[in-house]
Amino acid sequence: MKMFREYLKEKLKNKEFEKSYYEGLEKARIAIEITLFREKKGFTQAKLAELTGTSQSAIARLEDPDYKGYSLSTLRKIADALGLELVVSLREKGEEIYEVRPVKILHLSPWPRARKDFKFYISPEISSEQDVELVA
Repeated sequence: MKMFREYLKEKLKNKEFEKSYYEGLEKARIAIEITLFREKKGFTQAKLAELTGTSQSAIARLEDPDYKGYSLSTLRKIADALGLELVVSLREKGEEIYEVRPVKILHLSPWPRARKDFKFYISPEISSEQDVELVA
């Protein structure tokens, strides 16, 4: 059985897959971070929208991992409203595919009663693509 790292390394040789992979990773990180920090502050989407001068539906779009319309000015408004520093960085592809430590995601559901704590991570312990699907 192929280790997941080997599988991903092989798949990333395909330029089309590589582009799609990194675009998806970028969008998911932004959406998850906005959601997590908004909830950590105890803000609803409507409250964050009010603080940033936009609509609740615009905040919902920003929290959607499939959304592509991010701008630095919008992200700066979000960061300011949440009391955060906006950091934009570039790095070599493949340098940090795996997180060193698990990232704890407290909540991704819009319904408070559906809230459950769970961990989302890719780590060296994951040995196959199937294992990633189970963990994620």
